[in-house]
Amino acid sequence: MFRTLFDSMRSFLKLESASGLVLMAATLLALFLANSSFAETYGSILSTQLGPYSVALWINDGLMALFFFVVGMEIKHELMDGALASFDRAILPVVAAVGGMVVPALLFLAIAGKTEHAHGWGIPMATDIAFAVGVMALLGKRVPAQAKVFLLALAIADDLGAVLVIALFYSSGLHVLYLALAALVTLVIYILSIKQVRAVAIHLPLGLLLWWLVHHSGVHATIAGCVLGFLMPNTDSNPDDPTPLERWVSRLHPISGFVIMPIFALANAGLSFAGFEWQRLWTDTLISGISYGLLIGKPVGIFGASWIAIRVGLAKLPEDVRYSHLLGAAALGGIGFTMSLFVSGLALASPESLELAKLGIVKGSLLSALLGVAIYLIFTKNPVASRERAERA
Repeated sequence: MFRTLFDSMRSFLKLESASGLVLMAATLLALFLANSSFAETYGSILSTQLGPYSVALWINDGLMALFFFVVGMEIKHELMDGALASFDRAILPVVAAVGGMVVPALLFLAIAGKTEHAHGWGIPMATDIAFAVGVMALLGKRVPAQAKVFLLALAIADDLGAVLVIALFYSSGLHVLYLALAALVTLVIYILSIKQVRAVAIHLPLGLLLWWLVHHSGVHATIAGCVLGFLMPNTDSNPDDPTPLERWVSRLHPISGFVIMPIFALANAGLSFAGFEWQRLWTDTLISGISYGLLIGKPVGIFGASWIAIRVGLAKLPEDVRYSHLLGAAALGGIGFTMSLFVSGLALASPESLELAKLGIVKGSLLSALLGVAIYLIFTKNPVASRERAERA
């Protein structure tokens, strides 16, 4: 059973590594477009109206709802059958995720809490698993498999926390009627799932209706995707067959990693440096709050909470993982990129604030990646190289 779990985790991590590299390419392309002669065309495409909404809104509220649908299914799978399914496996990454959310938020508030940007405390709380695992892949054998599994489980728990933060703190102007109708549609979908009515022709219209209702309720529309993911059945009449949840994750996760997230990055990571006063990179409170929340708050929160949980006997280090590996993973947890960009779009209203937030996210995520790589290169050994040296000796 554990072997099967580990193998599925390893396949998942390979997919995340590859999608992380695609995500990096999309980010670089967005930065190039925003600072080239194509900048005006780039901006006009994103603001083009497609029906009632702009291209940017279709991406951020529509495509991202599908992303959160996959996230919801992955969280449910990990809670039922995966890395978060038992107390012993879940306690360390869950405690680490909580620490990695609370400390960055507090550090942000300490820096920018008295400014107009105080509502952005949720921006440095997120971890971008695709980027983080992509960086880990570049480090090769220096990162033990269990450290990667720890970071994956932490990111899943982090995603659950992000969903709750978005639903509770980044929703506004709630409309009771739309919420009530959304709850009714959710109940219908749940009953159909229990009755094993699983026809796509029935569930797809209901899912689209739920998205529309949630979008108009004041709760961010992506929450509808996460709810649908949680409602996906994880049982099958034949125990040897994949469950509906497993089948849909298998189908949609590659689309999420290789299509949706790169498109989101392409639409949101475009940051223009024209006329920017570079000293603000170190003096602006919003940039500092986000970047230091990611660079300092994330590793301090993740590693500190993990160390306390291990010292008091609540959890234990995974097999073959040392504290140096844990510290490196905690530093890479500060790569918040896509999720931080997403939350910044909810937390900040003015275009100037969003541009500053993007700078803070890029700065904090890049420095976190460099810090994580430095920790692994300095404090951990490549087991293959060490074995070869021992054989020569």
